Amino acid sequence: MHITNVRGDVHVAQHVDSVTGRDRERIRAATELDDWARAEAMPSEAEITRLRQLIRRVEHDLNALDDNDRQQIEEAVRVVRRTRQTVHLGLPTTRSPALDLNLEGQP
Repeated sequence: MHITNVRGDVHVAQHVDSVTGRDRERIRAATELDDWARAEAMPSEAEITRLRQLIRRVEHDLNALDDNDRQQIEEAVRVVRRTRQTVHLGLPTTRSPALDLNLEGQP
């Protein structure tokens, strides 16, 4: 992926899809939601507009860079993506305690 294609970035594309399409339809279709919860979960038109404006601005700024600056950004993006693939920053997990299946002598 070329860095100037911001919409091609997986994270950006997923967020755009979430805000503008699939999640909105899921929220509308969720019959178990109260009206206030649906309104809170639904992205506003202003949020969607801001996201689209941000994408256009980033694309414009990236296209205005000279080749050296663009190469530096592309290398930084590669490093971040490589790190995301190998480093999990999620919540820590714990193991379940081992079960003692020896029931002999148990009351």
